[in-house]
Amino acid sequence: QKILSHCDVIGDGKYWLGGLISLLILILITFACKFSISFTYLYPIEQTSLEQRRTVSCDNTLFNAKLTSSLQLLSTLKYEEEKPIFTLLNGQQLILTVQFISTGYTCKDLELQTIRAHGLSIKSETFNCSKSNEVLTIIKLLPQHVHNMQIILKGPHFIGGLRFCFSAASVTNSDAHSKAQAIDTCQLFFMPNQTLTRNPTVNVKMTKVINRTAGFTLPNETTYTGLWLPRFTADTLTDELLFSLGSEYLRYALKTTILVISITESEFYMKNTQEPIARQYEILFST
Repeated sequence: QKILSHCDVIGDGKYWLGGLISLLILILITFACKFSISFTYLYPIEQTSLEQRRTVSCDNTLFNAKLTSSLQLLSTLKYEEEKPIFTLLNGQQLILTVQFISTGYTCKDLELQTIRAHGLSIKSETFNCSKSNEVLTIIKLLPQHVHNMQIILKGPHFIGGLRFCFSAASVTNSDAHSKAQAIDTCQLFFMPNQTLTRNPTVNVKMTKVINRTAGFTLPNETTYTGLWLPRFTADTLTDELLFSLGSEYLRYALKTTILVISITESEFYMKNTQEPIARQYEILFST
């Protein structure tokens, strides 16, 4: 009781109970300060490990970050600090990989054409072609992000499925704290227990995703990352309607398959913003 009485800051050392309460308040303040300081380091999300979150709280979803998302028109004016990330994305080289699965076609049967305006088509030779295990693979570096092309396959063969992949290496502008992230995404098209139609069309809508991460200490430390997000859609992949209108044997007389690929860019871009719930000086002041 004498020790607790000496710790009494409430009753000036008169009561041992006041000393006990004073010690409890001191312990509470110590833990509050420790939590506050640890909480500040839970930002940004992508740089916070699971072990860091466990040392702060039992809740693994706890972050010192608030997230907002919005759709913005590409035609709107950009802030000066936002322009570098758009420049990086517009200059990022995309590689398109098209695979014809379970097919008898070979590279000798292939012709690739770039579709121009007014229905004009120009033959393209700038692509790589290979075949392995009945899979015909075509790899092409896209000259731009808006591109229309068609792949003509000559011969009385069938196609079991199509696989489209987009890939690109990351590009960084360190001076502007901006980075266009690498992409590697694929989409498979097939019809169960059927081969594909003779003239499939695949449309790809490319959307920019901009991630803005506000600086934890200084405003000029705001960083930007960007990513291309493709959305694949396909027209009718089956010839069921053709069979009902004509003859089931009509398809077997066809000697050409034409795949049309239309790549366009969305009129909008997605903007994700990440900001700290509380910066270090705010937490220290509040605590």
